[in-house]
Amino acid sequence: MPVSTPMLIGLAIAATAVSVGFSVIQSRQQGKSASAIAKANARISRQRAAEEARQAEIVGAAQQRQLIDKRRRILARNRARTGKAGVTAEGSPLIVAQEVDKVIRQDIRTTDFNIQSGVTAAITRGESEAQLSLFQGKAALSASRLQIGQALFSGGAKIATLALLAQKKKKPPGTGGKAPPGTFGTDAFP
Repeated sequence: MPVSTPMLIGLAIAATAVSVGFSVIQSRQQGKSASAIAKANARISRQRAAEEARQAEIVGAAQQRQLIDKRRRILARNRARTGKAGVTAEGSPLIVAQEVDKVIRQDIRTTDFNIQSGVTAAITRGESEAQLSLFQGKAALSASRLQIGQALFSGGAKIATLALLAQKKKKPPGTGGKAPPGTFGTDAFP
């Protein structure tokens, strides 16, 4: 059985419709996958930031303990030297001890501030990375929707072109492009 042109055009229309369907499904899946990956990356960024913040707090607490121990050793050494020399803790030795204590307390406050700044920076950085990942996921999802629209539009145009070609092929030759009465259009119905 020979294959007619209308049959080939019909097969081409069917193949185009199937191709459009696959393109739509593929675009949807790509968008969903990109969105899921972005959400996972955001979650990982937040977890990493929380871990960095905990590490900064642990390191900072250790630094503070070292400063406090250093302060105690310096003050104890100064008291021991003052006592060994037979000098009472009045006047100049007392002023020196107070100044040393003041400087060490300032160091502790500075360390505490640096710890909090590090924690805040880690959390802010993690949140920024998370927001960027989510934005990228939303952009990928939007792009997939545009790809779906493009596939549908392109497929529709191909199908319409093939349908017009099929309609042209059905008209008998020598009729001036018009079908005989009673074969197409409203002439078939009285």
